[in-house]
Amino acid sequence: MFFLSFLVIPVFSLLPYEPCDLNCHFTELHVTRKSMKKWPKFCVKVCGSLILDENTDLTAERLAQIFHNFEYLNGNLMIVNTSFTSLNFLSKLIHIECENEGFTIANNSNLSSLKDIQELFSYCLWSVYNNPKLDFEAFYNSGIANMDLNIYGNSKDIGCRQVRISPETLPYYQNCTRVTAPEWTNALVITRVDDSSDLSGLLKLDTEIGNIEVFGTGLQNLSFLRNLKTLKCVSYELQNITNIHNNPKLTRLGWDSLKDLKPNVHECTLNIQNNHPDFCLTTNELQVFAEFSIKYERLQAKLCPDLTRPDGEKVCNWGSSIPSDCQHLIGEVIIDEDNESDTWKLSNTTNIYGSLTIQNTRELLDLGFLGNLRQIATLNIGGHSLLRILSNKKLQNVTLPKMKTSPFPYSGEFIIQVDGNSMEIFENRRQCLFYQRQLKTPVKYNGFSCDKLPIAEGPGREEN
Repeated sequence: MFFLSFLVIPVFSLLPYEPCDLNCHFTELHVTRKSMKKWPKFCVKVCGSLILDENTDLTAERLAQIFHNFEYLNGNLMIVNTSFTSLNFLSKLIHIECENEGFTIANNSNLSSLKDIQELFSYCLWSVYNNPKLDFEAFYNSGIANMDLNIYGNSKDIGCRQVRISPETLPYYQNCTRVTAPEWTNALVITRVDDSSDLSGLLKLDTEIGNIEVFGTGLQNLSFLRNLKTLKCVSYELQNITNIHNNPKLTRLGWDSLKDLKPNVHECTLNIQNNHPDFCLTTNELQVFAEFSIKYERLQAKLCPDLTRPDGEKVCNWGSSIPSDCQHLIGEVIIDEDNESDTWKLSNTTNIYGSLTIQNTRELLDLGFLGNLRQIATLNIGGHSLLRILSNKKLQNVTLPKMKTSPFPYSGEFIIQVDGNSMEIFENRRQCLFYQRQLKTPVKYNGFSCDKLPIAEGPGREEN
């Protein structure tokens, strides 16, 4: 299988990295009166991870003195099971460049405010949970919305914004109909759940503004998102990926209601990889992805064999004879001299999942029998062109009036091939370019791109 990969750079990797001075490393991990004797108190940037917990035997006032110069941390920071009421001792800290564990504030019984770290900025995952007096919503609304957050179980959380579904968080997300996220962060992340988990609360979700990521689950399908109708991609292109990966049992999406993808500034990008080998997309799902011309990073998927759809439209497999009245055709559709007299049977066809080749016909004059064709899509990436018009004797008009999007998936290597026909299909560059613009895909006519064809003669010619 052929894969097209795009370079995806996490935002935090774009920040300049400056190594710590050799004298500014802290290796003790736990913050206690004894360990703080080794703290590099004159360093602005410190490399090392810090854990403040029930064993931290220093007051907030004393910690503020110790951390007086402390502005940058290269490492993880955990504040768990403490009795601190605020984090004023970290008021000078402005940036964390963290590792796997990120920044955690959890199970602090008296913590009520985070206003003292209002200037702190980090693209690390912020896990803030089970702090019974903490109003995190106030902190969120004050301007830290672009962080990657996992927030639950506090006095006030952030509702259905930046939702992370895991066994611990499930009880907190039972009534979300709309999930949102700002800028580059994911709106919905699902991990560490399986088919025994109660995900019924997500059945209410119908709109998602931001990306979805599903990874590390034991799920067989994502049908708990079957009522999702609208997915609006985020505006930050480098992070604009709906990402379904590393789910070894996952064989289907089950997104039966998805109808609308809303690119916001940039096109949506889809990545599906490292799931069950039998993972498949239905014709309904592939149709939506194709109609909105999404990009893809990797697309490790087959086409599901189902011949039924939620909308009741007829689905047929392409075989030795042309099936009639099928709106959706699966297979390598070939029209030639043996079946051209039956092309009227394709008058209702709107979508082809495979490819379309019209070759060696003797009597066809035009493609009027495909007047309702809107889309050609495939999951067999890396094969021949999805639309080929080859060596036809009388064919002259190749217009497909309702096909207004490029074949899916689109890449710069894909072309529409028009070659070896007896009649002149495009008389000049303008006609070829018009056809190319309509189908939003490069056309190669008799081996030449449109811009290599002769310019139309006469006044008022238009080439662009």
